[in-house]
Amino acid sequence: MQEIHLFARIKEKKYRRYEPLYVLLALALGGSSAFYFFDAYIFLILFTSLIFLFFASKKGKRTLLIFLFAYFLAFLLIMAFSFPQAGVDEYSGIVIDSKDNYFVLWTFKGRYYVYSYAHSHEVGDILRIYGKAEEFVSTSYEGRFYFPDYLAQKGIFNRLYIYKEESIFLFPLRFRAWQINFLSHFSSFTKGLIDSLLFDRKDYDNDLIALSSSIGALYFLSSSGLIFQSFLALFNKLLFLKMSRGKANKLTFVLAIALLPLFYRKIGVWRVILTRGITLFVEKKGYQKPLRVDIVALSGIILFCFDPFLVIQESFLIGYGLSILLPLASGVLSKYEGRKKKMATSIFVLFFLFPVFVEDNAFHLFSPLYSLIFKPLTLPFVFLSLFSFIINLPFVSLLEGYSSFLYGFISTFSNLDIVVPFGDFSGFVIYFYYLFFIFILYFVEVGFPFPAYCLNKIMFVVNLLRIFPLSNFVTSSITFINVGQGDSILIRDGINAVLIDTGGNISFDMAEEVLIPFFRKEGIYHLDALITTHDDYDHSGAANSLMTNFFVDEWITETDSFPYSKGNIHLENLNIYADEESEENAQSLVLYSEFIGKKWLFMGDATSEIEEKIIADNPSLDCDILKVGHHGSNTSSSVAFLDVVTPNEAIISVGRKNTYGHPHEEILKRLEDRDITIRRTDLEGSIEYSSFRSFFA
Repeated sequence: MQEIHLFARIKEKKYRRYEPLYVLLALALGGSSAFYFFDAYIFLILFTSLIFLFFASKKGKRTLLIFLFAYFLAFLLIMAFSFPQAGVDEYSGIVIDSKDNYFVLWTFKGRYYVYSYAHSHEVGDILRIYGKAEEFVSTSYEGRFYFPDYLAQKGIFNRLYIYKEESIFLFPLRFRAWQINFLSHFSSFTKGLIDSLLFDRKDYDNDLIALSSSIGALYFLSSSGLIFQSFLALFNKLLFLKMSRGKANKLTFVLAIALLPLFYRKIGVWRVILTRGITLFVEKKGYQKPLRVDIVALSGIILFCFDPFLVIQESFLIGYGLSILLPLASGVLSKYEGRKKKMATSIFVLFFLFPVFVEDNAFHLFSPLYSLIFKPLTLPFVFLSLFSFIINLPFVSLLEGYSSFLYGFISTFSNLDIVVPFGDFSGFVIYFYYLFFIFILYFVEVGFPFPAYCLNKIMFVVNLLRIFPLSNFVTSSITFINVGQGDSILIRDGINAVLIDTGGNISFDMAEEVLIPFFRKEGIYHLDALITTHDDYDHSGAANSLMTNFFVDEWITETDSFPYSKGNIHLENLNIYADEESEENAQSLVLYSEFIGKKWLFMGDATSEIEEKIIADNPSLDCDILKVGHHGSNTSSSVAFLDVVTPNEAIISVGRKNTYGHPHEEILKRLEDRDITIRRTDLEGSIEYSSFRSFFA
């Protein structure tokens, strides 16, 4: 096996003029620059890469020119494909992805998301659709998976509404129909597990999927290049017992091609097939065998030619990053032998994937252990399921029993799960993490262990400090959390924190999926108080879950709990008329505070009638920041009220394209006419105001 050491090209006297690795890096950076419009951390990666390239290829200027050409090629292609045609028209194209309730149509005008419940379309079908295309948007939530962003990374920006549909050509092999028929033999529990492992369709209502997700082990219940590679390796070993290695490799490659329709969604599977194909091609032609790194990089370049948007997807970057760094780090790993080498390789992989393990701004302490235990247990289930599917003979009893065993095994670990809050893994944090990671490997390889030791300790200390948010001790802030159509306002003074309202959504747990991950990101591990302004679900729907799953000292709902004080946080309730009102919104708390040098007014859902009573009793009431009442409804924010309180800025907490029509155009005009700056959570996401903390209450 040919070996290359980390940064070995820097030490060589002769330099190759064409480097697939540099080209692949340039394509990824060019695509990311176009998609993210030169985010600062993308610029840092580009700057670091050019410095490295200067030293690695200073005797081959052509390499630098190729790098720059590839960079701008990817940049221009991503930019060109990011503005598909919209409007009412005829759209003819091929189905390139098919899920249970939608499919993706690739046309000459762009790629389109098409919602279609219980459709029967397969990848490869050619359709003609008469319909209307428009930008695909939906309600976003703080830190939660946003489907339009996921589609955008695949080059899909518009949604296509069907008026009329015609089939031009139906792909003769109906793989999804075959899959559905196979899965119908199993219980919903086992069906969900097989669908996830083999066909990359996750049902989060499945008990095992949900349990694995809750302990940070879901990646072991997903179809991946690792599973595909393991299956091919096993098949190859069996063939090698009866024939030469060359024939075994060729037959294994044929099997990989035959299985591709089952795993076509996974970039890792394409990487495995292409690297095997390139290797076989080189061997057949009798060319000098290229380095493993070059073969892997070349496969990535080929994938880019078919789909430029692949190079900006996380799965592509992580998969190719690991596949390239492993052979580059062979010099470090070769210092170990036998089991020690396997252990060292596993540790290397775990450290590389550490940012991936941080889910919802928390790290599951036993995640590294899962990688050592769960993989050997899930692989036999995958092999049995795949073999059963291929021969079209469901091993019902065997697979049902195995899935029950896996559930019991993972349930045991769920009782031991320890979650460590870890803050936000932003682009800058990831950049410096991998920069340190590479330099540590480099210093170890070249025989300078002390710098590597120092960098390793620095990385450890920095990550440890992320658990303890020291900056919180010297800062204060107010954040209007993006909870979609609802209200949730966090007031933090040092380590003291008060939450006003929780938001709520009937489709998911707002506390577990939005609020608690946000608190972890902000380094908040307990709330001094939860205040709910009234009982509407979009204000208090997540309160019970938050009280159950987070540390909250008290839950305040009554008017007699005010004024409330904690540290520098002081809140007064201005709606002293709630007991006189029967309508829910009229009973809403209206809270006033002077904090971080500004006057704040949080209106809840208070009506214009309540506003009139408040300003009648408080004619000198004034504020700098107004949380607009009732999400911008025309039942609040009356002309008289705005003219008295005269805010500089108005915050509207609202869900995008909500069914209520909030915020109302009349209210927006009122605010604009008074030169009040309008800020909206549906357009900006969470909105934060912060300041250095005053240490004098």
